[in-house]
Amino acid sequence: MTDDASFGRIPTDVVRAGLFANLGKSELAVYLVIAGHVNGKTWSTTLRVATIADLAGVNPRTVQRATGSLAARKAITVQHGGGRTAEGEPRANTYTLTTNPDTQDDGVAYPDTQDVSDDKSERLPRQNRASTLTRHRRKSLSEQSRSPEQIEQTEQRRSAKTSDVERIYQDYPRKVGKTEALKAITKALSEIKRRPGVDDPVVWLLERVQRFAESPAGNRGKYTPHPATWFNQGRYDDDPAEWKRDEDRTPRPSMPEPRDPTDEELRMLFEEDAE
Repeated sequence: MTDDASFGRIPTDVVRAGLFANLGKSELAVYLVIAGHVNGKTWSTTLRVATIADLAGVNPRTVQRATGSLAARKAITVQHGGGRTAEGEPRANTYTLTTNPDTQDDGVAYPDTQDVSDDKSERLPRQNRASTLTRHRRKSLSEQSRSPEQIEQTEQRRSAKTSDVERIYQDYPRKVGKTEALKAITKALSEIKRRPGVDDPVVWLLERVQRFAESPAGNRGKYTPHPATWFNQGRYDDDPAEWKRDEDRTPRPSMPEPRDPTDEELRMLFEEDAE
């Protein structure tokens, strides 16, 4: 930061427009670092990505994502230096603050770049990340255009799906590991839905679960598989005849462990020998 008062300013219109209310933590940090170095006359500064990262307390990749988001919001413009210096370092970029940013809310919730920097999307190619954001934008705009009745119908369908999964879980003979079991049931329904000839995957799976619950295999107590295991392994596709044959494999009672005879038993034994 220089002592020149003409440096390190934020456009008044930006503050009044409420741009900061819509920025994530990393975007705000990057913006303030850039604003702290701009010339008050040109609203521009030339900085390396590594410099911004050090001052903002984020990694260089996050800086690139944050400046891209700020540019998309029309809060700044970026002129990339391109290439590398003779020392092999990336050339600095020129950042210019927009004095009259477009603050119109397009209904898209931009993510906080710092919070998601370790997300799986960080490892995706740039084109795939752009496609993901485009799908997110379209979904948000689509939800805005729906009527309250349509939104309510969607919520009812979601609630119905949740109750269907819960009902299938309740009909399974063992009630353990519910969280993982519900995930496994949801995955199974999604797979069954793609099968030709299955009109209602919920009815189909529920019928299989009930048949298993009534079979000997479903009444073996602790020897009955956990629900998450049963659904993840696709055991609902087993031949029901195998569930009935499982009765022959029911563990037999174990023999009592050997023990030393009691004094009374020894006395009776000696009396028999004496006779």
